[in-house]
Amino acid sequence: MKQVNTSNKTAGAKVQELTPFKGSNTFAEYNAPQGDTLTHRYVVYSYGYHFPMFIAEWLDGQSPQWYENADKYSRSTSKQFSQLHPHTKTSCYTTEQMKRIAQSGITGLVALGERT
Repeated sequence: MKQVNTSNKTAGAKVQELTPFKGSNTFAEYNAPQGDTLTHRYVVYSYGYHFPMFIAEWLDGQSPQWYENADKYSRSTSKQFSQLHPHTKTSCYTTEQMKRIAQSGITGLVALGERT
C-alpha cells in the first residue's frame, strides 16, 4: 500500500486506520516478515527508522496489539506523539526494544530473552 502525504494533525486518523502515510518528519509503513502472510506489523516512526513511536502487530482475523515507545524524546516528538497516538491500550517498551519489535515482532523480542 502506498504512503499518503498528510499533515501530522490528520495523520492520527491514518494511524487508527493502519494506513501508511508520510507526515512532517513522521511516517508509517507496513513491516511484516517476508514470506509470512499471516503476520501484520504497522510501524509509526518519528525522524527516521531509529525512533519507532508506535507499532501495531496482529495475525489475520485478530485485533492489533499496540506497543509504544516509553523513552524520553524531544519537544517536537512529544507533539507528534500526542498527534499520532492510536488512542487505544498500548504496552510500553524502550527504543531498542521497539526497534526489535519493528524488525522481528514481539516473538522476536521474547526469543532474545526480553521481558514482555
